Amino acid sequence: MAQGSRQSAIRALINVWLKLPTKVCATCDTEYYGGPIECCDMPVISNNQAAFRQFMRELKDVRLSRANNFASNKDKTLRLGLSIPSNLYLFLNTSMRRLYNEKLISEEFDMFWFMRHFPEFQVPEKI
Repeated sequence: MAQGSRQSAIRALINVWLKLPTKVCATCDTEYYGGPIECCDMPVISNNQAAFRQFMRELKDVRLSRANNFASNKDKTLRLGLSIPSNLYLFLNTSMRRLYNEKLISEEFDMFWFMRHFPEFQVPEKI
């Protein structure tokens, strides 16, 4: 799949995921199927859109907590690169395999490709 069409396909899949009627816990990213809530200490049941908004707020805080624009810690021993909700990652990876017979992250389209084309998920300000 060509780069432009790959980017469009992933963007379309993200939009599909956001519109799914699935209920999730915005705190721990666990799907909710009804009944008693036992997924974590502070469950907040919402749809994918609300969980995604919460995730983006938390990612903003993570970015601010990093020591520099490259998302390193103070000792410069750990550098964060990409952050994506686990349910969204599983949905994208499964969909890419089923629809296009490709991995979401591969040698040709690696994490840096994903970070450049979907900057909303990159932790560092500079790659």
